[in-house]
Amino acid sequence: MKSFLVLGFSLAFGILSAISVQAQNTHTNLVARNPAATTALRSLDAGIVGVLTEPQRQSVAESLAAKDGKLREIHGKIREARAEMMTMTVSGRFDEAAVRSKAREIGNLEAEVAVIRMQALAHAQPPLNPEQVERLKRAIPNQRPVLRQPENRPGRQRILQGGPPRDANDLPPRR
Repeated sequence: MKSFLVLGFSLAFGILSAISVQAQNTHTNLVARNPAATTALRSLDAGIVGVLTEPQRQSVAESLAAKDGKLREIHGKIREARAEMMTMTVSGRFDEAAVRSKAREIGNLEAEVAVIRMQALAHAQPPLNPEQVERLKRAIPNQRPVLRQPENRPGRQRILQGGPPRDANDLPPRR
């Protein structure tokens, strides 16, 4: 259960990185205006940073900068653990139990990074307003709108309604 939670945190951060181009631009502009915030805010997702006001960004950047040493230490441990896991994998004799153990270790370290980042966001000053909270909640993967199915594409509708004959790979026949 713990590993699924860790995996969930990791996936959530990965998906949040694709939220909006505007948020990325906001993040880039902030970093360009304030080089001291570069390291601290780079670790937070651009979608999250884009929702925050300037004072909130500064507050989060200061919180993350205060934990920079701890984050660097954890990231170093993650790199070492991944290298060890790769070595175990390609060494000739695959030991599933050892790889699983190393993967759990990596997951626990990534969970620690997620907790530090979320603590910084939770302590943002001034506090998040209700609109910001809703925007961040909408960024959660399970609450995203369902993408259109391929059958709903206009070109696909024409094909499904008759159109020219198609082969087994849904391509027009050769002439």
